[in-house]
Amino acid sequence: MNAILSDELRIAEWFNKWGNPLRRWVGHRFNLRPPEIDDVVQETFVKILRYSLHTSIEHPQTYLFKIATNVVIESSERHRNKLPHDHEWLNTLLIDPSQEPEHLAENRSYGILLDQALMKLTHRQKTIFLMHHKHDLTNEEIANRLNLTLRVVKRDLENSKTYLRDLLSETDI
Repeated sequence: MNAILSDELRIAEWFNKWGNPLRRWVGHRFNLRPPEIDDVVQETFVKILRYSLHTSIEHPQTYLFKIATNVVIESSERHRNKLPHDHEWLNTLLIDPSQEPEHLAENRSYGILLDQALMKLTHRQKTIFLMHHKHDLTNEEIANRLNLTLRVVKRDLENSKTYLRDLLSETDI
């Protein structure tokens, strides 16, 4: 038990002594970004913890730098051998945002509120609003179908939109 504790203390001492020089050397030698440098240094000391128990190391700094070099080489090999994902396969994983559960529930709640709000419009305003937004009819087409003037259709449509916007903006949705 004391041997393990003394090995851990020895490695902690090495980390304090050569951790920053190892970071600088790895960053300069291998042109890595800071997070990658930290990963290499951490992996180096983890490997030393695994393999150096009860091992006499005459030149710890050389040993550390050699292990760090091996860690970088192993990492680059892993990255080089990774196959890129096929973009078509990745696209099958995407969910249409409108189909996500929270959006479906939100849309359902919004639909209920909209239906309740539409019930408060006059019959003509509701008809004009639905013809315009649900059936994509122009104001002129609505006026012709309902035998109304263009001015009446525009006014009722604008009043409906204002009423619905005000009513729905009062809700949390």
